[in-house]
Amino acid sequence: MKKENNILEQLLTDDNDINEKELLDILSPFIKINNSNQDIIFLDSTLDFNLKSKLLLFLLGKKVSFLLGKAETDHIKAKDIIEETGIPKGSVLPNLKLLKDEKLVTSDSQGYFITSYQISKIKNRNILN
Repeated sequence: MKKENNILEQLLTDDNDINEKELLDILSPFIKINNSNQDIIFLDSTLDFNLKSKLLLFLLGKKVSFLLGKAETDHIKAKDIIEETGIPKGSVLPNLKLLKDEKLVTSDSQGYFITSYQISKIKNRNILN
């Protein structure tokens, strides 16, 4: 029975199981991150992107800052998303709700964030456009 449990443990995951190469592949054509202040810089390739895609890129960029130890958390409050992106509240809040409903973004009392399994879902569904 012990041996079977070891095999089944391969199914377990947590938010630390991040494929950094996958994250780099997703983000590198679309954003850069300012090293001094961790601001997310949208590249010209995102000019025609819909708002949901831009919010996903922003949250993924914040995850990178966190993974690199340059931010204390990857959980971002809606007011901070609005402030940092300059996107109006009336656009940000409904789109965050849509992303949550689609299970592409998670939220808790600390804010919005993207989990490791959601990164793969974003890539596999080819959501960024």
